[in-house]
Amino acid sequence: MRWLRGWRRRRILERHPLDERLWRRVRARLAFLGGLSADEERRLREMAIVFLAEKQFTPVRGAVLSDADRLSIALQACLPVLELGLDWYDGWVGIVVHPADFRVSRSATDEDGVVHEWHDALAGESWPGGPVVLSWDALDEAGSVARGGANVVIHEFAHKLDMMNGEADGVPPLPSRHARQAWRALLERELARFRR
Repeated sequence: MRWLRGWRRRRILERHPLDERLWRRVRARLAFLGGLSADEERRLREMAIVFLAEKQFTPVRGAVLSDADRLSIALQACLPVLELGLDWYDGWVGIVVHPADFRVSRSATDEDGVVHEWHDALAGESWPGGPVVLSWDALDEAGSVARGGANVVIHEFAHKLDMMNGEADGVPPLPSRHARQAWRALLERELARFRR
């Protein structure tokens, strides 16, 4: 059925062209995309159009998402899979956007059996098989390298790749131990380069 998915995605691109003014406005806000080649930028744009058609955006608690906001999320989400393809984002459809950082209740049981409960304030979160949850504030900050050199939007979508092997361990599903070691070395090097 891979051919059917390819056909459907080509139809999406034919039937849903991206407004050029919207593209230029959002592209200008995401200065970090400036390092892409013309071909990479074209592929990212096409991938974002398909992403917008395949994923469901849900603003909550009074958040309001414009077309520009949705496109900004899509472009940042597609960046980690630009060379891998959108199939790497199969198995989930939702992006939930809060107006600001949100609180999440947590609990853990220590070695003595005592349950500890607390609240975390988060700018983003990814759930295995579930949605990506973002704060609008994180989206708003994404154009600049905010929050200590980190991009929360890209970070949360990278977690979706990470969780594909069943756990959030920094490594997506790879075929061999050697490939996993190479991945870790590359990830550390590129993260350091991104933060410069």
